[in-house]
Parts: sequence; structure tokens; C-alpha cells
Amino acid sequence: MKPSLEAVSSGIGEIDRLLGGYLVRGKVYLLEADNGTQPQGVILPFVKNGLNTNELVIFASNERPGEDVLDQLREYGIEVDTAIANKQLLILDLWSEGQIEAPGVVSVGNPADPHKVLYSYQQVYQFAINREPRLPFRIVNDSLSGLVMTFGFERAYRLASRAARLMKLGQSVGLSVVVPRMHDPLVSESFERLYDGVIRLVLEEEKDRVQRFVRVLKSPIPGFQGQRVPYEITSKGIEMSAELIETPQEIKAGLNMVKHGVLQLFDERIVITPFSILSTLLRNLALSFELETLIPVLMSSAQEAMHEVVPKLLVQFEGQEIPAQIGGFAKMVGLLGMGNMQISYDEEDQEFTIMLEHSPLATSLKDLDLAIDFIHSAMLSNLFEAVLDQPYITEEILCVAKGDPHCEFRSYPAKRPKK
Repeated sequence: MKPSLEAVSSGIGEIDRLLGGYLVRGKVYLLEADNGTQPQGVILPFVKNGLNTNELVIFASNERPGEDVLDQLREYGIEVDTAIANKQLLILDLWSEGQIEAPGVVSVGNPADPHKVLYSYQQVYQFAINREPRLPFRIVNDSLSGLVMTFGFERAYRLASRAARLMKLGQSVGLSVVVPRMHDPLVSESFERLYDGVIRLVLEEEKDRVQRFVRVLKSPIPGFQGQRVPYEITSKGIEMSAELIETPQEIKAGLNMVKHGVLQLFDERIVITPFSILSTLLRNLALSFELETLIPVLMSSAQEAMHEVVPKLLVQFEGQEIPAQIGGFAKMVGLLGMGNMQISYDEEDQEFTIMLEHSPLATSLKDLDLAIDFIHSAMLSNLFEAVLDQPYITEEILCVAKGDPHCEFRSYPAKRPKK
């Protein structure tokens, strides 16, 4: 089986959505920032989100001393001392000369020596990859422009290219900052080709005033280039108005991944972690939307996806008695890693009761306080319709995401009035 791609968040839901719903581990992202656009408004939430999700964060700074970086993180509300004590935060100081004795800071010694800079990168990456316990990690470089100013473009590009290669090999998520107006346009274009995703913070004149915009120039997720949304700078970072972003199309893309992912599990060709990606999409949605208001949209999309999945999964039970088809399907759900399912039937009420333990979607969204497992609801409705040849309605009456011990569903014929 190929390694799966893992969805992670930038810490800013709106930026995640502009990129297609999430960032992908093993990819590197470039943040282009015009003067006055405050790239720290993206960097700081990225760092905080990594620490909050129990990742190791490496912050390479050639824009300021390492101790200044720590102070800025503290001002943003990050518990720096705790993160350092837990070996979750490491600052690579590419600014200061000489050895710096500060907890959590590793200094390069001579930031004008490209060999020492690259060696320092390699050392911290080896530390991240080999440490026990092994944590997922993300890396920030706060100024590629600083590398260009120090070493010249060609040498800086080689350093950035090798660093990007190390990030990808380590399955980290990398975020590097460049200020395009400090360089020839060809410099920015070269960096843009090197990185998997490119986000640009720009100042543009609109309606007789200068407005800040986030623009996506490139995303590893197809179909999300070219989007532009205005933003404001707040104490939390940069914020965009949720109403300026339509109900995200990436939910359908996420459900499509689940659909294909479930089908591909049979021959071990799956190359994504579909429920991980879908839960990340939903968590990001919850930052700006009332998820409860989107449940009808989510259910409709899930019904469409499962309408294709369920008949294909039932093929292997063709010709068997109805109870055997339903029981076999429930066992297969468990084998696919979609939870342990037990199905019982009440003949008098013509109603199925389904208990589901270890639902990957509901378990990953425990803190939302919402019955959110629309994937299994849609799957069950399509199962009973396919086997019994009549439409079924499925309701989720218990959900792990609401704090219940397990998920439980009730399915009954659409033409039968619910008692």
C-alpha cells in the first residue's frame, strides 16, 4: 500500500478553503508578502495550530534573532516554555552570529556561510525525523528574501531547493516567506515553480481605497488557483469575512475522495486518507460557518456519493438472502476500517437499528457537539434501498461527536409514517 497523504490545517480556515480545504503533508508552500501585508498574520496561526495538534514545529529565522522569535510567539499567546519543555518547538537562528545559549534555540554560528546554514537545516531535519516519540512536524522559514540578500539568488535558490527536498522527504508541511518586491520578478517566478502551493498577500486599490487581499496563485489541489479574498489584520492573525466565501466546493471534492477511497481499499490502491481529509474540511468549515445549517447540503452530497459506492460494494453478495447481504455488508464496513457495525431489525415497526463503534469521522470530530456522521447515514439509506428495493430514511440518534459512547442510527421506509 502506498503512503497516505494527510490533510492538515494552516490555522486559518479561510486560507485552507482557498487552497482546496486543507494543506497536504509532504508539500511545501510559499507565502509571498507585499510590504504592509503582515505575513506574521499567517505564520503565527500556522505555528500555533501545529503545536495545538501535537506536532513538532521548527521555525527557521533569518529575519530576526531566535530570542526575538520566541518573544513574538509569547505575545501571540503561545505557551513557548511548555512547548520547548515538551520538545515540540525548535528555533533555528540564521540571523545571529556566534553561539546563542537560549532554551529551544539552535544557532548556525556564522549565518554568512551557506555550508553551515545547509548543515544546520540538515541537522534539525534529522532531529525531527529521528526523534522518539516520532511526531508529525511542520517547518517555517520566515524570509527567503533574507537568504537571497545574503547569498545571492543562485546560492539561495539551491539552499531553498535542498531544504524543500528535505521537508518533502520528512513528510513535513513547509511554509516559506518571500517579499517579491525586493527582487527581480524572475526570482519570485523561480521560487513559485519550486513550491507546491503559492499564497500571495497583496495591497490593491479598490473603491478608492487600498485593500489587503489573499490570492492563491498555486495549489497542490487542482481547481483552486486564482481565488482572491479581502482580509483584515487582527490580534488573531488575518481574518476574512465568511460571507465573502461561498459554501465551499471542496466538501464535494472531499466526499468524492471518500467515494473513490472506499472503492480503492479493496485492492490496496488507496493513496489518500479520505476520512482524515474530510474531517479536516469539516473542522475548517466550523471556524466560519454554523455546521448545523450545512447538514442538508452535506447529506445531499453524501447521498450522491454513496449511491455510487453501495451497489459496487454489494456486488460480492449478489444472489444471497437479504439478511446475508445486510450482515455481509456490515462486516465489510469493519474490514474497511469504517467502524464496527451491528444491525438489528424490528419487524413490527419495519425499522432497522444500527449501532456503530469507532466511526473514523465522528471520532475525529468529538468536540463539535453535533450529529455529524452523514457518511454512514447516507450509506445505510442506500444499503437498505438497494437490498429491499424501496427508499429508506436514516436518522443519526446518537453520535460520538456529541459525546455519546457510540453512534446509533434508525432506518425506516420513506413511505412509512415515523412513529
